[in-house]
Amino acid sequence: MIVLRAKTQTFPPMFRTVLLSFLFISSALGLRGQIKSFSPDPTVFIKEFEQFILSGEDKPLNEELEVFLTYWRGARFDAVQQKNIAKLCNSMLLRGLNIKPYFSLVLSSLNAYARRKLPAKNLQQWQQISDNLLGRNPAEYLSFLQLANNLFRENTIFRDPAKRWYAKSMDFDILYTNQIEVRFKKTDLICRTLFDSLIILNTEGTYIPVKNLWKGNGGITGWERTMPGENMKVQLYRYDADVQTSGYLADSAWLSYPKFFSKQVLGRYEDRASYASNPDEIKTSTFPKFSTFRSDLEIKNLLGPRATYTGGLTINGAEITTVNPHGKESVITIFFKGKKKVIARSSSFKIADGIASSLESSFLLIADSAKGNIYHQKVQFNFNFKEGKLVVTRGVTGLMRAPFSDDYHKLDIDVQQVRWNIEEPFMDFDMVNKNQDAKIESAGFFKEFRYEKLQGALRYNPLEKMTDYYRTNLS
Repeated sequence: MIVLRAKTQTFPPMFRTVLLSFLFISSALGLRGQIKSFSPDPTVFIKEFEQFILSGEDKPLNEELEVFLTYWRGARFDAVQQKNIAKLCNSMLLRGLNIKPYFSLVLSSLNAYARRKLPAKNLQQWQQISDNLLGRNPAEYLSFLQLANNLFRENTIFRDPAKRWYAKSMDFDILYTNQIEVRFKKTDLICRTLFDSLIILNTEGTYIPVKNLWKGNGGITGWERTMPGENMKVQLYRYDADVQTSGYLADSAWLSYPKFFSKQVLGRYEDRASYASNPDEIKTSTFPKFSTFRSDLEIKNLLGPRATYTGGLTINGAEITTVNPHGKESVITIFFKGKKKVIARSSSFKIADGIASSLESSFLLIADSAKGNIYHQKVQFNFNFKEGKLVVTRGVTGLMRAPFSDDYHKLDIDVQQVRWNIEEPFMDFDMVNKNQDAKIESAGFFKEFRYEKLQGALRYNPLEKMTDYYRTNLS
């Protein structure tokens, strides 16, 4: 008789571990493969759902599942909500949607809803919109799931590697007509970058994801980031924020700045959170920005107690300029013993660090209100109102080369600079270049060779033409 013996095979420990893992995964996949649809009975559904989601490889997903099971069994979802969740998951399964990213986003959103105790209306809105979108483009549904997950978890409406837009309030509605809209009632809207953030307090608005647009109504903001302690506030009316950027624009807003204005002034407002790589850069940002609509504002305290400013005002970060609408000139008036002494006009003065300056300004020194003035139509203007010092400098090109006209003394004063300590009753007319001489000539006396020099190769002398024009049109 022949006896057959079965030879046993011994496997190395590592092989046995791999084999067991393979059998476990195969078993799990087999269970998934057996689930063609979920039961509408919540008690049966949760067991099937657990088998469907459970993975031996994805630890974060398993942890999310465990949290969800705890909420489910802890009655964080009522009977109606459980049935609706089972219905939604069944619709997703029948449409062949993958566990990742679709079901994992559903898990995350449901856990956030339960953890943060959001209003029941939010879950109902989420389920209704999901039902509407499931029969459409899967990509559109995925975008909605990502949006809702961010809202449920942290009130975020938009996020990318550089910034995050979010609201403080949990009072929002998710609506769907022809497009998805998220409407917030009173809330604080925030855009945060690495080192900076802009905040609109007590606002409301609607976020339209397909346009990456927040349409806001009302709200208060200010200058704390670039000018802390200045007590500057801006009351917004309507504004739009393209959340792909870090800023927003209000075509009309009211600025309250008690230091300079006795009442609010109307203008255009814009703000943008900085992408600065360190906190110090934020202090030099050119935002927020505000420009007044009016160009005839009179501000008495802007330049200290001895000067007034009339014109428009533009604030860029911590810098104040005087660019006016329609190119109108701004006016700085400096007083001596209560009377106007110097008047400067420019399309733009820069006001920063206690200095008002312009590269191109007219200059009028009132020598005597009845008898005459000293004038120049284009100079460099520098008024240090903190120290009470004025410096006016002629340039070297074009009209800047012309001398100062003194119709009080009937003189042309050919100097490079005028300096004045506004506490003193006299001014210095001087040369910056000590190698050049100052020249003072009578305005009513001239030498013939200078008259001929003006004509040069022309067939006529420009002074004659000017005289003829004056007699014909102005006399």
